[in-house]
Amino acid sequence: MPFLVDNTTGIPVQAVTYWMVAERRKLNNQSRTLENELRSLIYLYLWADLNGIRVAERLATGKLFTQAELINFDDTAGLFMDELLASFEVEDGKRRERAKKTATSGEKYNRLAAFYNFLEFSSTQYLQSLSHWPERVLAQSVIRDLCLKALKKLRNACSKPSDGDREGLETEALIRLRAVIEIDHPENPFSLPVRYRNFVIITLLLDLGIRRNELLGIKIGDCRLGTDGTITIHRRPDDPENRRRKRGVGSKTNARVLAIGPRIVEIVHRWIVQERAKIPGARKKSSYLFVSHDKGEPLSESSINKMFYRLRKCVPGLPDNMTPHVMRHTWNDAFSTTSDENGIAEKDEIRMRKEAMGWSSDRTAETYTKRTTRRKADDLLKKQQARIKLHSKGKKR
Repeated sequence: MPFLVDNTTGIPVQAVTYWMVAERRKLNNQSRTLENELRSLIYLYLWADLNGIRVAERLATGKLFTQAELINFDDTAGLFMDELLASFEVEDGKRRERAKKTATSGEKYNRLAAFYNFLEFSSTQYLQSLSHWPERVLAQSVIRDLCLKALKKLRNACSKPSDGDREGLETEALIRLRAVIEIDHPENPFSLPVRYRNFVIITLLLDLGIRRNELLGIKIGDCRLGTDGTITIHRRPDDPENRRRKRGVGSKTNARVLAIGPRIVEIVHRWIVQERAKIPGARKKSSYLFVSHDKGEPLSESSINKMFYRLRKCVPGLPDNMTPHVMRHTWNDAFSTTSDENGIAEKDEIRMRKEAMGWSSDRTAETYTKRTTRRKADDLLKKQQARIKLHSKGKKR
């Protein structure tokens, strides 16, 4: 688990560590999520240092933060880290001023959200210490609520991080991708030792719609290969076998069991029994499904990213924005088309999509179905225009 360390003492910051262990870790969040929250809180502590504020003292006394201080922090939360660190530079006895570049609204939202969650949890400790003085509890609750309300308002003024305008692959690009990853295709950009492995990886991303880290978290034991084949996507935030430098491997969404058809069963079986078995040390070093071709170590995020970089660079006809996550969008577009072709009711489609993707909210689907929504809107618009044209012809007669 990651920690936020005070660089003057070398000791983890107590209040933040307690928040991580007592609340955030218990939510079963991946270490990458925890690390991102800690990075956001770095902004809080750097801002506090700049303004002579002792966060630990504020939390211990229940004084918390004034509205003016929160507005000032709101400005700081919108900076890039190098811009914030430059604020500590001194020139002629004064802190150096320079034009500041601002981060995206989504990044700022994450920083304010981390501060809000941390403050909401940590300020409860002081309230509980006042349990013998009900009148003080009431007064402190008002102060706390006002502070949290002001911070929440600043947070909600930012846009939540999103995939922006990212869409799934166009049909032509999808056909091109599926063709070129075949191991005997003349334009396959991968070296022979990794061709079959990369073919299986991209096929699973396209056909299961799973995230990159979910793919890297699959173990051989998660694959049930038979007549009713399945692959189970687990949440394993504390897996001792995960020795990768970046440990954020696993599912951000709900754990789930995904059905796989005979074609997927066959290619995964071949990968495990024939191809993976040839890799030196693969059986002994790791039970993860995908490993490096030379040492048998668990495959890393960067290896997946490099695969897609090579495809974009070497294969004409593939879009410049094609990433592992675009495969998830592509799956959702295909799922929408299949649902329409089979006459699936909208409420049933939403329920099944949530189950397959591991989502808890219906609204998440909106992010992944932009191409389908646009296509349906275009079709409806054309039909409406045709009706207007026919109506106009009828009037002339």
